[in-house]
Amino acid sequence: MKQTIHQHVRASAAGMPLEVIVRENIHERVCDALGTYLGEMNVENLKRISAVKQPTEVISKILQYQLEQSLIKNKLESAVSVLKGLQDRMELLNSDGGAISSSQVASLLGLSRQAIDNRRKKNKLLAVYLNGRNDYFYPVWQFGESGIKKNFEKILANLEHLDPWMQLVFWLSKNNYLQGERPLDALKDDEKMDLIIRAAKMTGEQGGQ
Repeated sequence: MKQTIHQHVRASAAGMPLEVIVRENIHERVCDALGTYLGEMNVENLKRISAVKQPTEVISKILQYQLEQSLIKNKLESAVSVLKGLQDRMELLNSDGGAISSSQVASLLGLSRQAIDNRRKKNKLLAVYLNGRNDYFYPVWQFGESGIKKNFEKILANLEHLDPWMQLVFWLSKNNYLQGERPLDALKDDEKMDLIIRAAKMTGEQGGQ
């Protein structure tokens, strides 16, 4: 409140409308904040932002980067580095064969759509939701020739502490517990089950890979 009174006094003395003073003050603080965020970015991110043409999208990209940095400080480094916006999420979802809708999964497994939805809620199927799309999407790589891949549900049960997008990142990211192999690829080897489970439990926790 004091700042507003001081601004009013300065505006009156200078013969300038208070609206102009306030607008300039906000503009200065926004520029300072954006300048600070830009100073924290690496060359790769700066290049990506410089390629954006629309001013509003530039600001959105900068703020998105800052949000990701805050999440990284909360020990989600490996996951957040992959999820850099909706476009990156789509790229992740479309990798390794892409994803299918609830109806398509129901047809694939010979079950009702309600049964598929119940399995998803019980964390027996992996599905993610996209804003603007009135459906869940199921990565096709969790299915094999005879249904859900062997041991997939067992691993998924150890990922309940993560949200679906973070679970998706886990499956498709190289993991230190697996000597740099992705859990999805390691799933083919029964002898690596204990290592995958350990990796799943540790992901997202302090000290996780």
